[in-house]
Amino acid sequence: MNLLSDLKYAMRLLRKSPAFTLLSTLLVAVGLGITLVVFNLANNMYFKSPSFPNGDRYVSIVGVDKTMGLAASDLLDNTIFQLISDRNQSYQVLGAVRFWNSATISDGDSAQIFNAAAITPQLLELTGVNPLLGRSLSPEDSLTGAEAVVLLGHDVWQGYYNSRSDIVGQYSRINGQQHTIIGVMPPGYTFPSHHELWLPRQIAGSVQPGEGKTTPIALLKEGVSLQQAQSELNAIMADLTEQYPQLYTNLGAKVVPYIGIYDANGEVFGSLYLFLCFAILLLACINVGSLILVRAGERTQELAIRSSLGGTRWRIARQALIEPFLVCLGGGLLGLGLAHYGIKFLGLGWKGLFNGGNLPFWMDFSLDADTLLAAVLIITVIWLSAGGFSAWRVSRLDLNKVLGGFSKGSAIRGSSKFSAIVVSIELIFSFQLLIIVGAMTLGFRILLQTDYGVARENYLTAEIILSGSAYQSSAARYQYYQNLQQELALESGIEYSTLTSTLPSGRGTPMTFFGLEDRDLRNNGLFPSQYLLSIASNYFTALEVPILQGRSFNDADNLDSTPVVIIDQTFARSTWPDQSALGKRIQLRPDSAEESSWLTVIGVVPHIINAQAVAGAGKLSSFYQPLAQVTPYYMKVVIKVPNDPNSYRAQLISASTRADRDIALRSIKPLDEVLDHSLLGQKLLSTEFMWVSWVVLVLAITGIFGLISRAVLSRTQEIGIRRALGASRSHIIGMYLGQASLYLLIGLIVGGGTGVLFVYGGASILPEILDAIAPIAIGVTTLLVILVLGASYLPVRRVIKMEPGTALRYD
Repeated sequence: MNLLSDLKYAMRLLRKSPAFTLLSTLLVAVGLGITLVVFNLANNMYFKSPSFPNGDRYVSIVGVDKTMGLAASDLLDNTIFQLISDRNQSYQVLGAVRFWNSATISDGDSAQIFNAAAITPQLLELTGVNPLLGRSLSPEDSLTGAEAVVLLGHDVWQGYYNSRSDIVGQYSRINGQQHTIIGVMPPGYTFPSHHELWLPRQIAGSVQPGEGKTTPIALLKEGVSLQQAQSELNAIMADLTEQYPQLYTNLGAKVVPYIGIYDANGEVFGSLYLFLCFAILLLACINVGSLILVRAGERTQELAIRSSLGGTRWRIARQALIEPFLVCLGGGLLGLGLAHYGIKFLGLGWKGLFNGGNLPFWMDFSLDADTLLAAVLIITVIWLSAGGFSAWRVSRLDLNKVLGGFSKGSAIRGSSKFSAIVVSIELIFSFQLLIIVGAMTLGFRILLQTDYGVARENYLTAEIILSGSAYQSSAARYQYYQNLQQELALESGIEYSTLTSTLPSGRGTPMTFFGLEDRDLRNNGLFPSQYLLSIASNYFTALEVPILQGRSFNDADNLDSTPVVIIDQTFARSTWPDQSALGKRIQLRPDSAEESSWLTVIGVVPHIINAQAVAGAGKLSSFYQPLAQVTPYYMKVVIKVPNDPNSYRAQLISASTRADRDIALRSIKPLDEVLDHSLLGQKLLSTEFMWVSWVVLVLAITGIFGLISRAVLSRTQEIGIRRALGASRSHIIGMYLGQASLYLLIGLIVGGGTGVLFVYGGASILPEILDAIAPIAIGVTTLLVILVLGASYLPVRRVIKMEPGTALRYD
């Protein structure tokens, strides 16, 4: 009953103090809301475990491109997987998947491409999920020469096959080959990530180093740590590097928690997100706590009277806790609402990164159980840290001093040392956070302004994957590409059609080792590497890229002619700075077991960014070979049109169907959308960091100004005494501005210094952040200098205008 009456009384007090109630509630809501958004993203990207049995023991083994310092799935080959299997001491179950894979189904009137996983069957069994219809893949399905089978996802069964009840046992034409449909998985099952159908992974009896791409997935044995598994993997990679230095010297491997199969480069960002959560929470606690301490100071005499009338110290402390509890409860509910919409917006953005908007199965951009638990913990921390300290201070009141009118509540205000410590902490974290999030935001903004070196308006693109027995030979593939261009030429409105193995900004652009005829480029026995593309002869004309020297490819550049290559200006200037590159000869894969021909340089073009422009990849040069001489399975078609490219989708599909109905076009998008999409994740991060910047700025302004100004005002009587003893106004102002300068110096050295160091640590992933350090550091320092000096000067100026007698009586 006493608790209920205390609650009612606290609610009346809050209604009588609307300014305190509104400000403190908003500070809790904003701090909680942004922290939950950051936490939800970090949890989805870096910290979750699959919701399968023993999900915390699932791991992925990903490759590391040492030349770029980046890790990714599908970088390792079958030789590495076979050696891991043969020497396995760490894994209870070990399998592999071709992660970035696709399958073309051509059973209907037109072909359609789906995200497919070529996977070892035991990995599906490991998840403990049984098919809705039929059976799952079995070990026998992966044997060489076994009948070709396929396991469908629920959406594929419902969409492409119209939920046929007799689907099991039917035949499906996939990648030009007949497969037997053996089952349908339940709704929502997309293991290993966002996949829609599953094929048994088959490996020939003998594998050659460098052949095939795969991502090992494993279940650690009980008691085996990631570090132990990594040590075993390091030994394997060291042996391979010694045996095949040209293939494996620049390739590393690491064992990561399972969701690292999608983004294995998240150590820096994962740590940053956790730091942001902690720092924002700390700022919120300090700001709310300072308000509550002031509020407790206003209630000092009231609480002292209650104590003198028989209230125990616990009862007094409880009353001091109830008001902050109500503030935190209200702010928590409002913060959950803000977090709900923030996380929902975030999820919509991240869906755009995946074909069809299919997020990896572990991602849940909602107020899930983990996020709600985090919300409860955060609110509890804010309440106990802010309200608990206030209650402790109240419980230690000196009743005689308070009731006798001595010290004017100084028992609550606390010592100047305590205020100095709190202000210093606030400034340190404000400098840190504002420099980090500001530099990240500006760094991403700089990255988003990347010029890829090609025209981008009025182009439509699509992916082509030539699969099946019909396209085993280079001649058959080249004939298809010619037929496609001929069909496109018949469509009205299409000005150009061209082909390239990789679009500007593309992912997964292949790299090749190379040597030069006029010098030895080897470093420690290894040749350098750079990007290699295969393009149609009219590629540069279609994309409005000028030929700076020499000529472009033509019909005479074919398999029967001299092998040729076009290089970019960056490579030409760095390799032959004082002479023409034309006529120079380059050898690809010079120490390969197979004989490698020499390519003659016939042209030089401007630098084009042929990879995702992150981690410095945009600075790497490219070699271009004619499609007639190098004809890949995987190409991109590009058409130039006079107006809105989306209006030409039907014509592009029609021409493709006439060329071969079994070949489906995938990811039909305007080129400018492709270029923007390549940095969509960075754009989302830029937006997220911008909002975090604003929240941190609001918390910093309210916290720093409030703390410093209240600390100055709490010393009004001291200023009055100094005035009465003859201290000049300029001396008093100088004293407090000097104190403010000391706060700034501590914040700048400790907070600003560590913030800059953290930013430098992220430069390996975002080099553009280095260009952002100077302007952001100057801007943050200027802002906080104005804020701190203003927070000190304005209240001092107000106090020294008082008569000394008035200041001495100030409460």
